[in-house]
Amino acid sequence: MIAFGVCVGDKEIYQRWVLPTLARVMEPDSLLMAVHSSTSIFSAYNEILDRARDQPDIEALVLVHEDVELKDAHLLDKLRRSLQPPDVGVVGVVGAVGVADLAWWQASGRGRCAETRGLVDFGGGDADVEAVDGLLMALSPAALRTTRFDDRSYTGFHGYDVDYCFSVRQSGLRVRVVDIDLFHHTKGGLGDSSSWHQSNEIFRSKWSIPTTASPMPPPEPTTSIPETGPVSAQDVASSLELGGGTKSRPGWINLDPVHGTGPWRRRAQDVPWPTSEGAIQSIYSSHMMEHIPAGADRIAVMNEAWRVLRPGGTFEVRVPLFPTWPAIADPTHVSFWVPESFLYFTGTLAPDADYGIRYWQMQRSEVVDGWELRVELRKPLAQAA
Repeated sequence: MIAFGVCVGDKEIYQRWVLPTLARVMEPDSLLMAVHSSTSIFSAYNEILDRARDQPDIEALVLVHEDVELKDAHLLDKLRRSLQPPDVGVVGVVGAVGVADLAWWQASGRGRCAETRGLVDFGGGDADVEAVDGLLMALSPAALRTTRFDDRSYTGFHGYDVDYCFSVRQSGLRVRVVDIDLFHHTKGGLGDSSSWHQSNEIFRSKWSIPTTASPMPPPEPTTSIPETGPVSAQDVASSLELGGGTKSRPGWINLDPVHGTGPWRRRAQDVPWPTSEGAIQSIYSSHMMEHIPAGADRIAVMNEAWRVLRPGGTFEVRVPLFPTWPAIADPTHVSFWVPESFLYFTGTLAPDADYGIRYWQMQRSEVVDGWELRVELRKPLAQAA
């Protein structure tokens, strides 16, 4: 039996992301343990460990963040295979060797993970590491028996993953990364940076690491983002809003025929857009797509968004739902949308129609307040032509 554990800090995020995907991957005898905590992930995880240890047929305990989507249909098979060797203690998705502090991403990275900031890619594949990121940690029965999270030295939510991996390796067990398809809806950054630095000093002292061993982390983790074409400096880590008008998101590129600047002052259907393939990390469009004519123009905009996004990048679209009055009353609207409209762009409807559509993965589709349709699409990691 494989058990799952989640430390829930935000119930809405938990119910939106990890809970529905857990329902898809769990087996009939799987156990789900969700502990609500706003003070310490160390103690929350130890509570889950104690409950998992009481299960006589436990094969693994998978600790996963509330903002992770488990998309791998073969997840449990991969975990069983990876944890089968008796000397393996922890399996994760991304990690590193040469780890000198909690900023593991500044060491020599291994693995691959898609997230909201792009594709964190250290080459993929399976490999031994010194520590893994805590977004997903699968613990073997041997690790459950020998190692607990250090809730005496640490408090809060920083350092639990790296410290636990160091303790597991100290007990003689291995830590590994494995190719697992998931998506991490991270906000990025360190969160409470003061708490992070405090935990980092505790970690260095506990493991006798000199304070000059490695630099302190930047506001955003520095990771290897693969480029699918020539990317200029101004394109790196960019986010794009379509038709932002006078209220475009701060720091985002605004593609708008009136309020855009430079080459971005254009209509969305005037493709190609002035950026490289795979250069954009996320796209947002609020009440613009209904101004794009149906047919070839609509497909051109959707395909161009697919082109400029990084693999794993997301495209959030908001449009008025047809046939509500906000959809049909505005004289400038030239196309209409229902939830099924987007299924043509996922290949769910008319996959053999040969419309020249580049297919997306559906992340979310919902109707808000009875009239606004909100959809989030994801560019697949494996790019299909």
